[in-house]
Amino acid sequence: MRPQIAPTRRGRPVLVAFLLLTSAAIAVHAVSGPAVQRAVFFSIIALPTIGVFVAMRLNPAMDRWVWATGAVGLGLQAVMALIWPTYFADDLGRAQGSLADLSIAGAHGFLLAAAVLVVYRTAAGDPGGVIDAAIIGLCASAPLWEWVLHPQLVAIGAPTSGQAVILLDVLSLGGVFGSLARIATTTRRGRPTLCYLLLAILLTFVAITVAVLTAGSPGHGAQAELLIGAFLAFGFAPLHPAVAYLTAPDRATPRRLNRSNLVFLALALTVFPVIALVQLALGRPSDPLLFGLGSLVTVPLVAVRLGQLNGRRERAERVLAHHARHDELTGLPNRRAMLEEIDNALACVRDGSLAGVGLLFCDLNGFKPINDTWGHQAGDTLLEVVAARLTACSRAGDTVGRFGGDEFVILCPGISEAEVQRLRTRVEEAVAAPAEVTGATVAVGVSVGTAVSDRDSMVDRDALVSAADARMYEQKRRTTSPHDRTKGRRRPRSQQTTGLPHHSAP
Repeated sequence: MRPQIAPTRRGRPVLVAFLLLTSAAIAVHAVSGPAVQRAVFFSIIALPTIGVFVAMRLNPAMDRWVWATGAVGLGLQAVMALIWPTYFADDLGRAQGSLADLSIAGAHGFLLAAAVLVVYRTAAGDPGGVIDAAIIGLCASAPLWEWVLHPQLVAIGAPTSGQAVILLDVLSLGGVFGSLARIATTTRRGRPTLCYLLLAILLTFVAITVAVLTAGSPGHGAQAELLIGAFLAFGFAPLHPAVAYLTAPDRATPRRLNRSNLVFLALALTVFPVIALVQLALGRPSDPLLFGLGSLVTVPLVAVRLGQLNGRRERAERVLAHHARHDELTGLPNRRAMLEEIDNALACVRDGSLAGVGLLFCDLNGFKPINDTWGHQAGDTLLEVVAARLTACSRAGDTVGRFGGDEFVILCPGISEAEVQRLRTRVEEAVAAPAEVTGATVAVGVSVGTAVSDRDSMVDRDALVSAADARMYEQKRRTTSPHDRTKGRRRPRSQQTTGLPHHSAP
């Protein structure tokens, strides 16, 4: 059962509590001494961790995998804040590649994994748009790294391993932010919770940037206060009533393959080489880490997107091809497809791979009064019932098709005249059985004309169809009353198209 839409006013207390707690925590941290700052920072990490598990207990509709993964990331960072109490305030942006850097990056990875799980859970309605947004986020992070963060890290002598950790953080945050932003624009009900997550990622991104830019300066920047806001934003996200709707996202309109998609993906693949060329033109060395890691992350996403677009195009082509050869109402092969099947079967008779082929031309009796009395919906339902019955009573290798209106044909490869007549009897009995349509029980009859083409009496397609049609018409003329003979005035196809002599019903 899908959750009911939560009133907006139920989320206002959560917002007020978030703003008040965040403001108070940042103010206390900013004016306090080192001991109080460490206590505040640890509490701000631990409190959301506990809050996430409490929210999961109180709200069964929450996606437990998502929030448990995030809570693990918060918990690990709380433990590491005890082990390295000065790391977030003093060492975060130095990128020394130390055990603390790697450990915090691993804990940070759990938070990113939780955000990725949110993307995975909610991207089913718009996977293409989400991938495009992730690519945009990745590409937008590249210039920031190349011209802002990387020069500063080189200036303070950060080792390559430390730079790689920061770069992966920046690229991951950019890609996840883009994906969540795309989902927030297309999902109305879960948007408030997504906004908290977006705020957490944005504050983390800014905190890393500030930490790197102030790493060589005396004292420290405001990264600790920014991270306080980020941790609390993540912790308050599951407390908003909209969290339940992340497991039941809205579906967005799928994007079609067009030239703009291909141009966008081509541009995405050129971002990192273009940055390298710009650096070369400016006489500066380009960062091989950005080119290597950025390409390793972006190229697979572009490949997945291209595969998705190509798969959608192939599915669309298959659907169009199916519709071109099948009746929309009954799903049976249409007139065009049946004529091709008849041609193929007759070709097999001519080359000796098939002994003969039979054709049954079926026209319903009394269908028009039902359509006029009960409406077109009842008529359509009856046609579907007849199509299913014809398919059920035919042989395994036979092909049932709808020629149009209330006319059906059955193509029977390798059948004898005697077997054709037995099949005709089964068809008449099957169609004549009463059927339930729109609350009414109705019954129709069927006139069946048959024709057989074999090696001894070979005819072409038009002759075979016209012969079966003429015999059907003769049976209809003999078995229906003038009042019910809704098609009695039309000439048989044998006289309409081929000029063949009129055949008597067997």
